Amino acid sequence: ANATHAFGGARSCPEHKTKAAQANAIAAAPRQRPRQKMDRPPPPSLTDHDADGLVFNSSFDHANLKHAERARDGAWDLTMAKDAENTSNEKRSSTWFYFRVRDEREGPKRQARFRFAGMARQGQLYKHGHRPVVRRMKDKQQLGNEKCWSTLTGSGGWKRLNNCSYRDQGDRTGDLQFDYLFGEKGDEVEFAFCFPYAYEESLATHREVLKRVTGDIVVYNELLCFSAEGRRIEMLTVTDNHGADKREEDLLYDHADVASTSHLFPEVRDGTATRPPRYPEKAEVIISARVHPGETPASFVLDGLLELLLRPDDRRAKVLRRNYVFRFIPQLNPDGVHRGHY
Repeated sequence: ANATHAFGGARSCPEHKTKAAQANAIAAAPRQRPRQKMDRPPPPSLTDHDADGLVFNSSFDHANLKHAERARDGAWDLTMAKDAENTSNEKRSSTWFYFRVRDEREGPKRQARFRFAGMARQGQLYKHGHRPVVRRMKDKQQLGNEKCWSTLTGSGGWKRLNNCSYRDQGDRTGDLQFDYLFGEKGDEVEFAFCFPYAYEESLATHREVLKRVTGDIVVYNELLCFSAEGRRIEMLTVTDNHGADKREEDLLYDHADVASTSHLFPEVRDGTATRPPRYPEKAEVIISARVHPGETPASFVLDGLLELLLRPDDRRAKVLRRNYVFRFIPQLNPDGVHRGHY
């Protein structure tokens, strides 16, 4: 049987061909809800900030760096923004950093030392081998930019830094220092606290993955809702054709003991998509990630399970698809992810 992989929850049944075409057209150019007026300013960031020959950027998805300057000893002192900085929701956390640096220095010297002071304390992580990561922008471009995780395997071009030191301070903060040797003038790299997985990367990755579905695997990609800032929160459903009911999954409706549900499945409610069929004999498994936006390992665990379930000939995957309906919500907090919160 041909694979069913429909965006927007469109079904492959004959009576739903028209809506399936509509849903797939929507997926090709996913809509954004008009942004609500934000009650907080954009996060502090840098755009082409030249600090004595090194040019810093952090005005992109998932990034966090608010200041960079050259110190007297030749190192570059860096400061990250706190979560929700300059708002009533400002947190103490100063853990997540992600930024780009381009070397525009004249002359042959390409070594650079970077320092963070006053970070949230993370001594146990570094004691057990944790290290920041680095990636050359050329490597990211070769992997497809936002599609860099679409194989659901590999490192995405990232490598751990070797020349790194960390020290806990008495005020429950920590200081981090690492060195990097740029290749040549104009060389641009990214540094991050750990392997990043940005909001736009998640959308691009899972769209690429669904294009490769084969066999009797059934996959739906639905718009579950919009975030407070208008970003898409999507839900992937994975199973097989066995046990499909002619009836579609219900919309969730308000009850006295639950919060309002009128914001869920907006494309179904406005008639541009349909829900998947019911599978009344199958148990359901829900997997979500990134309610805490800086916990990027959760995204890789989610992708690892998704990669297994999409193997057409793997005996374990076949048994799981036959007996269960899996619901994946890759990013529950896309606003926090985009803003570089931890």
